[in-house]
Amino acid sequence: MYQCSGNENLISLDIPQPYRDAPLPILLADELNLILSYVVADSDEEEEASNLSGKLYEEEPMLALKFQNPLAHFQGPPDDGGIQNHPLAGSGLQAYGIYVVENSPWIEQLRVMQIRSGLYRASDWEPLKHYLFSFHSMSFECIAEGYRSLMVRGPLRAVFDSYTEILDAV
Repeated sequence: MYQCSGNENLISLDIPQPYRDAPLPILLADELNLILSYVVADSDEEEEASNLSGKLYEEEPMLALKFQNPLAHFQGPPDDGGIQNHPLAGSGLQAYGIYVVENSPWIEQLRVMQIRSGLYRASDWEPLKHYLFSFHSMSFECIAEGYRSLMVRGPLRAVFDSYTEILDAV
């Protein structure tokens, strides 16, 4: 993982927040596409969902984010209990937050690696942004030029069934 310099700044993104207890993030990726989806928080539906047993998440709203021109992504620790150990914790990172990281040390680290490869063009790096999602059981980070979003509703498998629709729509 990257090391921070102290110049990083986290900006909260104004997008639908994940369901706190079990957002069940799904990641679909190939060489050119990166889609992250998760169950969206809705206070009334969260209370209802917690009372259901076998039908949990069958009709929950999910947000699908398609990242534009993704360069890299990471999914894994820390979870909400270990977020204080993340390199960006000193920059204001909170559990259950969604951020864009300004002055990203990860982008800088990858940029330096590319400079050393001899195939570097500064203009390729200017539009890149570092996104960070802190979920209940894991974190997700990616570097991309931007994202578009689409709300989907239904069982979790609806995201998989809608893969090509999501690619075309967002």
